[in-house]
Amino acid sequence: MNTYAFVSLCGHFRVRGWVIDCQHINVEQKMAIFLETIAHLMRDHIMKHKYLHSEAIISKSYHEVLRGMLHLSKEMIVPPNFQEPREIHIHKKLREGPFKWAIGAIDCTLIIAQVPKSDQIPFREKWKGDCFQNVMAACDFDMNFIYVQAGWEGIAHD
Repeated sequence: MNTYAFVSLCGHFRVRGWVIDCQHINVEQKMAIFLETIAHLMRDHIMKHKYLHSEAIISKSYHEVLRGMLHLSKEMIVPPNFQEPREIHIHKKLREGPFKWAIGAIDCTLIIAQVPKSDQIPFREKWKGDCFQNVMAACDFDMNFIYVQAGWEGIAHD
């Protein structure tokens, strides 16, 4: 993330009141703690040494930004308008048959996962031993993603 994007994100969170400056830690530090924690799988006890705050302040800051991210997701992710797809509407067999309530299609794929050695066992597939996470996605008939569920460890069956 470049500096402009980081400053803009912090400003947006500050203006909305999702993350506030405190006596000992400001919004920018809280955001940096959150982003570094999720990007590098950092633990609170490591972050306390880097940012020179207690584990309690690190944890509180992380969760404050996380709650702000949930608010941001509601602003940024707009649910689709579920109308009957044109393809189903114009074909009587599809409209009255098994696709009567269809809004899209679902498929799953495996994505190679970079997992710390201590956490690799649940993510391993049994043939070659590579680490994967399973991602399920749903698309509408215009090929737009309308739902994505990522993070299942290993090879979960459909």
